[in-house]
Amino acid sequence: MFTKNKIIAITIITLFAAGLFVWGGCARQEQREVDFETLSAGYYSQVSEPSHYVIEDQQEFQQVWGKIEEGSPPDINFENHMVVAVFQGEKPTGGFEITIESVIEANGRLQVYVQETAPGPDDMVTQALTYPYHMVRVDAAEKPVDFMER
Repeated sequence: MFTKNKIIAITIITLFAAGLFVWGGCARQEQREVDFETLSAGYYSQVSEPSHYVIEDQQEFQQVWGKIEEGSPPDINFENHMVVAVFQGEKPTGGFEITIESVIEANGRLQVYVQETAPGPDDMVTQALTYPYHMVRVDAAEKPVDFMER
């Protein structure tokens, strides 16, 4: 039979254990912002479907760079860096844009935060097909990469 003191003790232990569980689950995950440098951004590429790339070698970089018609690609040391590129795909007018806003390293992964914008209904825009893109260089990381929309 439980006495009043035993019930109070069990209640306190249960609440303490629950508090540790909640506190552990809410603990701030270690994360850091990763520096990046824009290599190219624009509105005219040859990529008609929305897509993203994590480029870790010169051959793939040459292939992707060839889709943006920017002349010769910059030199990238793929032992120390990698390239992340996002393409918005074909858009019916100007006024669309895709931007890599930040890169965060968290929980053993890289999170690439991408912002896509579209023109408002009353905005004056170019009446031509566009293919927005953004390409950046980041430090090489042997981590999975997630693309996150803002």
